[in-house]
Amino acid sequence: MSGEVVRADVIDRAIDGDPVPNDSEVTFAQEVTQLARGLQLEVERAATVWERIRATPARSEPPSRFGFIHLLSFRRRTALVGMAAVLVVVAIVVSATAPTDAKELLAKVELGAIDPSAVGLARYAGELHVSSWISGDGTRPNVPISFNEVISFESPNRLRLEISSAQANGAPPSVVIATDTAAWLWTPATHTAIRLGTVPLGTLAFLAGSEAETALTGASRDYAVARDGTETLAGRAADRVVLTPLPGSAVAGRLGKTTLTLDHQYAVPLAGRILDPSGGSLFEWTFVKIDFAPSFDPAAFVFTPPADAITNDRVSTPALGIDGPWGAVARAVSFRVFRPTFASSNLQLGYPSRDQDRLVVTYRSSTDLGAVLIIESAGSAGPGPGERVALPGGGSGLYWNDGARQHIVLNREGTRIEVQASLNVSRDDVVKIAGSLVAVSR
Repeated sequence: MSGEVVRADVIDRAIDGDPVPNDSEVTFAQEVTQLARGLQLEVERAATVWERIRATPARSEPPSRFGFIHLLSFRRRTALVGMAAVLVVVAIVVSATAPTDAKELLAKVELGAIDPSAVGLARYAGELHVSSWISGDGTRPNVPISFNEVISFESPNRLRLEISSAQANGAPPSVVIATDTAAWLWTPATHTAIRLGTVPLGTLAFLAGSEAETALTGASRDYAVARDGTETLAGRAADRVVLTPLPGSAVAGRLGKTTLTLDHQYAVPLAGRILDPSGGSLFEWTFVKIDFAPSFDPAAFVFTPPADAITNDRVSTPALGIDGPWGAVARAVSFRVFRPTFASSNLQLGYPSRDQDRLVVTYRSSTDLGAVLIIESAGSAGPGPGERVALPGGGSGLYWNDGARQHIVLNREGTRIEVQASLNVSRDDVVKIAGSLVAVSR
């Protein structure tokens, strides 16, 4: 029975809920049952993976380039769809050869992002170039925001992802370092270490928190997929597939077609291009080097924040009151807390965090987890560099640009507030954020 897979039409019918199988389907179902009985270990492994998917909290935040990282979430799907997903996993594990059907190729990408060992992916190292046409001010730039990444991944969950701008005056370099005990985003230029919740694994580890990762983790439910030939990329044999958004899916009207070049052996997307609904590029990446048998220095996956770094401690769910994380942090510090109310499709507000007796919160963009960093503490802002600017909500603040970040410092009711922003964020948005602060009740 080696090499057999569950037919795509049977999986589709399970998803559609067709309750009337024909005779051939009954016979085929019996064959699948026999196969599963003969490979009980693989079935149990698939069920374990599915339980990990179901246990993952559903994502409610809009996608962003370096947002808090998440695993697959299919909690909104029905039991029938869940059964179909397990069948897909069983089909891939059982198959003795590399998948050839487009749906199987896509399912292997998704599985490899949850359990890399299930697709034989033990480790890899690579370099890639990424381009994004999503700007901080909501307009489409003529020249994309470009950056380079260097990735080191070792199964099951060790990751080092170095991100650096490919442009002058771009975002400062950052690095994501993760193991089974902790995950951090360290930005030396701002001396900030942000503790992350989870990081993506395996096939999608290099797309941490991006629009691409968000779309691809749910690709089998949101897209129709078709093969588009083969090629060689970064010295690897690869399969090309084209994804088209399904009507009514989570990506319909927001994203257009996506083209992926998948490593033939491990299904890592070696290149990809995500279009907007009008056909313009939104996000592209290409590996220039990749090695699936590298050796790593264990120290590459170790990180301890410097003692004087600005760090965050996410407020745990049991501590939240009816007023959510902002109220919880406001009650934990000695000063008056102010929450920014500025909203933008390109800047998403994260969770407030407490670093000793300081509040730290970020806005995340499509290209930078720390696109905007707000630090609040007891005290007042003394004289400093820059020009005084009027704020939309009243009052004023000192604004300056030090060549690496933009800054606005202001005082509110005994609280010193500093807004730092990447140069990719428009000055107008920085001023609007500083002017949108409202007091939080304790």
